[in-house]
Amino acid sequence: MNSIIANRDRSTFRADEMTCPYNGVTVCIASFSSMTIDKRRKEDFCATENYDSCPLFLSNVLRRSRG
Repeated sequence: MNSIIANRDRSTFRADEMTCPYNGVTVCIASFSSMTIDKRRKEDFCATENYDSCPLFLSNVLRRSRG
């Protein structure tokens, strides 16, 4: 599910393109309840390209795909 997009010259990758697109400052905006993200979860899922292992991200994708 990760999609890393290169810059226009396709030689480098921007760091913000490898983070969770639903990462707010302290709140997971993939969550219906605006759940606060603890520091460990933020480091494990939000700040890396490993966000597709995050249960909140996956549930958001599943909710959006229904229909």
